[in-house]
Amino acid sequence: MRFAPIVLVLPPVLALLCRHAAGQEIPAAPQRIEAPDYDSFFLLDVPADGEGEMPLIIALHGMGDNPGSFREVFNDLPGRHGYVLALPGGNHEVPCQCGRCDGMVRTWGPKSADFVSWVTEEVKKRCKVDPTRVCVFGFSAGAHMTFALGLSHPADYAAIVPFAGMIPPGIPAADLARARSLPVMGFVGGMDPFCGAMRQGFRTLEAAGFRRAALKTIPGLGHEAPAAEIGGILDRLDALAGTFRAKAPGLSADLEKARKDLNERRFPAAIAVLLGIADSGVHGPFTVEALRLLDGMEAEGRKRIEEAVVKAGAGDRKGASGILEGVRRDFAGLRCAAEAFDRPAKKGDHECMLHAGRHDRRFLVHVPPSYDGIRPVPAVVMLHGGGGSGKGAAEETGWSKKADSGGFLAVYPDAMPADPSKPARFSSNPQVWNDGSGRFEAGGRAVDDVEFLSLMLDDVTARFAVDAGRIYLSGFSNGASMAFLAASRLSARVAAVAPVAGACWTENPEMERGIPLLYVTGDDDPMNPLDGGMPRTAEAGIPLGGREKPPVRESLRRWISALGCSEKPVGESDDGKVKTSDHGTGRDGAGVVFILIKGHGHAWSGGKNLLPESVTGRCLAAPDTTSLIWEFFRSRKR
Repeated sequence: MRFAPIVLVLPPVLALLCRHAAGQEIPAAPQRIEAPDYDSFFLLDVPADGEGEMPLIIALHGMGDNPGSFREVFNDLPGRHGYVLALPGGNHEVPCQCGRCDGMVRTWGPKSADFVSWVTEEVKKRCKVDPTRVCVFGFSAGAHMTFALGLSHPADYAAIVPFAGMIPPGIPAADLARARSLPVMGFVGGMDPFCGAMRQGFRTLEAAGFRRAALKTIPGLGHEAPAAEIGGILDRLDALAGTFRAKAPGLSADLEKARKDLNERRFPAAIAVLLGIADSGVHGPFTVEALRLLDGMEAEGRKRIEEAVVKAGAGDRKGASGILEGVRRDFAGLRCAAEAFDRPAKKGDHECMLHAGRHDRRFLVHVPPSYDGIRPVPAVVMLHGGGGSGKGAAEETGWSKKADSGGFLAVYPDAMPADPSKPARFSSNPQVWNDGSGRFEAGGRAVDDVEFLSLMLDDVTARFAVDAGRIYLSGFSNGASMAFLAASRLSARVAAVAPVAGACWTENPEMERGIPLLYVTGDDDPMNPLDGGMPRTAEAGIPLGGREKPPVRESLRRWISALGCSEKPVGESDDGKVKTSDHGTGRDGAGVVFILIKGHGHAWSGGKNLLPESVTGRCLAAPDTTSLIWEFFRSRKR
């Protein structure tokens, strides 16, 4: 049964002040409209001084809530922006899950789609609504319903805004394909229990070809729908509406031209016009109709285009088919993500936090001056050594300076201290990674740092425009060991890894795809002995405890074996200061390169040593390890 989803909050609609239908009174306060056929009602809030056709927000509350209290989230902002606000009440009852009573609460169920459709049509009867600018905003169970409406009937909505709710399971692939040009603006709190599930849902959308879907994680927020976000959302909708209004007349003419070109079999001209519509950044009936015409063109014109390509000597039928697929990919990449959802573009350091497992986890993101929030950039994740911190790693390695010149994000996460209830201290409660060695008890060993790093990547790619194929991982000492572990476990997401002065504790690294490795260490490192053994201080030779480390060559052999590279170097160079061994390539074209710095201790060469050389050994000014690693990373892509 068809329903016209009127979804909560976001039409690419301009803050058009609207006019009430002629002769009808505009209520100054929300009006309650009963819906006896659906055993519910909805509240209708119409701007008192609106003019013209009005954009519509349909706001769906969470389980156990009601339209009246949910309206408080919006305050008077929709009216200020010229939006009609409709708030249906859930028409499905379920037992209360509070555990303290036997009562029933209202939520959304099998008949809710029909109810929301009825609400939409009823609002259109009472107000002059712009049908191209209907949006749905939903919180929690309402977000679940928002996803269902938008993904099932994308042509009915200008955008959907799910907040802290999951995508319904089992959405047909055909529905996802039809909806992939729909703007989806998701929000979730960093401490919300649904945070991980919502991130997974947006990865599903990304995999299905959605290019205008973005998830924003709000640090420190639990399972809430904060009113503070609504104003920013409406500001972005206003901007989109301006774009829509300015371009709509020309797009109408373009569609007519495309139809004429198609009818007269001028397929190349039709393609050019349709791609121009796709590039316009306007969602709604224009792009929906353009895609429909493209479908028709493919069905009716594929043979003609193939024949034209062959006749022109530009390729065979297989090549012509590839041209058509390229056109469709262009349509799938409708360019509006930067306008539809803000990504922080301020240069400098951003302190971030998310909830992983039972703990709040922190990380620092450095944004280069060239970042514009539109063009995706690479990201380098740097894992600090045992007892260190993300900020310390930034100071120690100089990755932020390199990010400024190289145009990428530098990300510095913090490990957990052994006792999370107490402040981290270098000697008594150090921040350490659970690197698979069993040497440390970060968070009482209850911490899964691979999961944290995966969630952090979700968060970073949601906050910033990141090239998902160019995410790199590096680390020093204990952080290097963590980099070995995380790169193998997250091989589907990491393009290359560069551990410095740390051991690979996993005897047989398993990875979905081969990960290129650059390994750097010094031959005079007392804490990462070239021949293995117990870590010690440089001058006094005091044992530092823990486990004996495997020989450096053994750590390399484990990765070489996993990739199927040559155990003996296929190429070597030695200038007396630095020896480089290339072990060739293996699985998926990934290779292993080993750089040995002569006379260098347990430090980041070319960086700043934060510990005395009596402990670490010499810290050489050259080579610049950060530059070596970036040269290795920059040419590699997943």
